[in-house]
Order: sequence, then C-alpha cells, then structure tokens
Amino acid sequence: MESVRNLGAYFDSKLSKHTHADKVTQACFFQLRRQLGRDVTANVVAALVLTRLDYSALLAGLSYSAITPLKRVINAATRLLYGLRLRDHVTDATIKLHWSPIRARVQFKLCLLVHRALNGQSPSYVAELLQPVIIRHPSLWSTNNNTLLVPGNIT
Repeated sequence: MESVRNLGAYFDSKLSKHTHADKVTQACFFQLRRQLGRDVTANVVAALVLTRLDYSALLAGLSYSAITPLKRVINAATRLLYGLRLRDHVTDATIKLHWSPIRARVQFKLCLLVHRALNGQSPSYVAELLQPVIIRHPSLWSTNNNTLLVPGNIT
C-alpha cells in the first residue's frame, strides 16, 4: 500500500491512519536503539520519541490493534531507561517517569485542541469545525453543558 507524507503525517489511498501509526512506531524504535548514558538517554527519548507520540491527535478513533505498536514504543523506552527485561512489568516505571499511556495522550491532545478552539487560540478553520448542540427546551439541565456535535469523517 503506497502512502504519502504531508506535514509529518502519512496518508494512504484509503485515508487510513494505520500507515501513520506504523511509520511513527518505526521512527520511534529507530531512535530507541541508540545507546547513551541514562540521563542523556532520558532526555533523548523525551525529545525524539515522545514528541513523535505527542503528535497523536491524528490517531483519535484508531482501533486497539493500531494503537498497540505505539504502546510498545513507550514500554520499550521505559525498559531502556530502567534496564528492565522483556518480561518485567513497566507500569510502575512508566508512572515514575510521569509518562501517560498512548490513549491518554491522544485524549489530552484532542481536549487541548478543542479548548484552544473554543477560547480563540487556534486557527479559524479548526474553530469552524466545532458546532454546539442546539437544545430546543431551554428549561433542561443539559442546556448549560456546552455540548459539541461530534463531526463525521471528512472525505
């Protein structure tokens, strides 16, 4: 399957996000294979690997099977920094590093994007995508929830 790269994101002929997830995983593992001192490695991992994962708002709605390789990147980075074996649990070490799981990173980026759009801190084309839900009964408690419509796929 052929893909093209545009502004750091990879797109295939079906506009699937799987190609982007695969390419990010591949690039992150390449950066992890470089061996340095522990302090330097922690900074390099944060700068080169986690920043790629943080460009993850594109991954919203992706299936569990497509997110799993990105989760493995975080686990491999944690093992590298703490010298853990393949069978060792990495959850405690990841918590000590203050690294969020990939699903939480995606959710945080989306929430940040929406927050900025609602507060006028994003480009107008992003803010135009957000449409509030119109409640026809003003006496309902849900009228003050600031609920937004979830847009469908744009093709």
